[in-house]
Amino acid sequence: MTSDAQKLRPLRTSLFVLIAYGYAGIAALFLLLWAASGERLWPLIPLITLAHLLLLPSLPVLAGALLARRWPLAGLTGVSVLAFIWLFGGLLLPPVSPGRVCAAEVEAPCRRLRVLTHNVGHDLAHLDQLLILLREQHPDIVVLQEVGQPYSRSLRTNLADLYPYQAHHPLGVPGMSILSRYPITTEALGAAEMGYYQVATLDVDGEPLRVINTHPERPTIDESRYIVRSGPTIRHVAGLAADGQPTILAGDLNLTDKTSGHTMLEAAGLTDAFEQAGWGFGLTYPASQYLPRVGSLPVSLLPIIRIDYVWYSDAFTAEMARPVGSTGSDHRAVIADLRW
Repeated sequence: MTSDAQKLRPLRTSLFVLIAYGYAGIAALFLLLWAASGERLWPLIPLITLAHLLLLPSLPVLAGALLARRWPLAGLTGVSVLAFIWLFGGLLLPPVSPGRVCAAEVEAPCRRLRVLTHNVGHDLAHLDQLLILLREQHPDIVVLQEVGQPYSRSLRTNLADLYPYQAHHPLGVPGMSILSRYPITTEALGAAEMGYYQVATLDVDGEPLRVINTHPERPTIDESRYIVRSGPTIRHVAGLAADGQPTILAGDLNLTDKTSGHTMLEAAGLTDAFEQAGWGFGLTYPASQYLPRVGSLPVSLLPIIRIDYVWYSDAFTAEMARPVGSTGSDHRAVIADLRW
């Protein structure tokens, strides 16, 4: 038995080295093409969306290569490790919020707002679980997507005590709702080229606050191409938010933080609350409590990407941001504490 095990050891080592070289080569090629072409090569876009998962294995592969003293493999894998640290390393460190100091705190205290955004999955979210989540987290502003007619009626009835000010457009998948502790002075639903958005003005202790709820269409594969449909909607709402008015933008954006849509919002002067004050990857989709069926068998899914966001203009600072709760939707909710 010992002799057989000794014979198999070099084979296992060779197999590890072969797989490791294959992975390291694919990862390095992906990084090269991404750096050279950005999103112009459409087959790269799904890989860019999943870049954190594609590059994460480079860490144990590098460790194995160093232990095995496979220096060429370690050098090739090290490229992916450096890219992972550059792209995602900041998310794995404890958040350090810039913490803008409030002048004359006694005379003009800072306002603190808690914002929660949640795609309820075309009413997949169990209403009782959503109510529990809202009563536990007590956000000041709630931004919902994929809201249907019965769901909006239940929200209006069951949450009138917490959120006396509500604006609903119960259209199913395009449906949106904003619930607020503060008066909603104006509100409207708009349509961009590839999605809907809801804009409301809130009266927060006499100060106007604009809240934008948005839900661009999700990417699809059409005629053998991966079509990103979020761009026109993101470009439109970014334009709305770029005028300097205190603004909070939230919703299911159907994009990840290494795509051009994320860059558009940053260019409009908005800040991603999770990137500023979150920790980890902040994965929100698909949620683990979403249980589709294959035949008669339920399939449990784990979140692999972050596509649900709270953004804010430079009037704010993020103190905390994280995914929360399990409501039965295929998305996790995201909550953010903002200081105004």
